[in-house]
Amino acid sequence: MSKLKFLIGIVIALLISFGVFVYYKYRKVFDYAANIEVYSELLSRDPNNCFYNEQMAVNYSFLNKFDEAINYYEIALTNCPEYLTNLFQLGVIHYLKGNKEIGLKFMDKAIEKAKEAEDKELELVFRKEKSDWIRKVGKDQ
Repeated sequence: MSKLKFLIGIVIALLISFGVFVYYKYRKVFDYAANIEVYSELLSRDPNNCFYNEQMAVNYSFLNKFDEAINYYEIALTNCPEYLTNLFQLGVIHYLKGNKEIGLKFMDKAIEKAKEAEDKELELVFRKEKSDWIRKVGKDQ
């Protein structure tokens, strides 16, 4: 079961990272506002649901509403701290917002926790994603 969770986590991390990259590269307009409405309604019934909070964060990040995205990632992490993908994505959002030092700390923390959990595949994915974001966005811009 943990391998399944790992694979799902990797797929989610890759999809989120790829989605953010595509959005920034091509500036396609998706109906993220409609998604936010749906997940807001779901959260009104289950405010601590990790998936709903994560989806709110993802959708806000696509709209460049980074403060809102950070808020929802923090709620998701409070309720489900074992979801290392959310920890890593919180770092990505800080990084994109311009808080590069804070962003790198969150990314490094996710990498370290994956290493502590002896989840080498997830650790490698996070390391590659971190490197990709530094290359795409720049370390000191």
